[in-house]
Amino acid sequence: RPRNALTNAYQTADQRWVQLSIVREERDWPIFCKLIDRLDWLIDPRFDTIAKRRAASAELVALLDPVMAAKPWSWWREKCDAAGIPIGLIGRLQDLPDDVQARASGAVVPSLSPGMPETLAVPFQLDRVPLGPRPAAPRLGEHAADILAQAGFGVDEISQLAQEGAFGQQQSP
Repeated sequence: RPRNALTNAYQTADQRWVQLSIVREERDWPIFCKLIDRLDWLIDPRFDTIAKRRAASAELVALLDPVMAAKPWSWWREKCDAAGIPIGLIGRLQDLPDDVQARASGAVVPSLSPGMPETLAVPFQLDRVPLGPRPAAPRLGEHAADILAQAGFGVDEISQLAQEGAFGQQQSP
């Protein structure tokens, strides 16, 4: 069960997940109750103190789930921001290319792969290894001739394998 219904993730009407982060409960609980039109919860004996809200957190989550699911993320962002209630969108991988912070931090970088203009940066950095676009993945058979030559195959043997289609349809040594 969640330890605190007011610092929990909820799904919105547009199928996005948000993190509600009410940590200053004495100040923000009444504001939030007004925002969601549930002033009755302020005097509800299950929720009228912080300790009682913690003890009934599973029940409060069950009550908040449909409330949060009734409105889209844009509504929650606008209303909570205006009321000073901390709430944030839980990001998805597909959101990264358009995320201002991801771009500013260098998490989205140009790609060298054909048909893929951008990719995600390597999430770590090694000493003396320059960061930048990663090379495109090798195409089928792209390095086969070089590898076979290093393994001791002769030019004629490699050519014969290429003619037989050993390196794929589009590649030749």
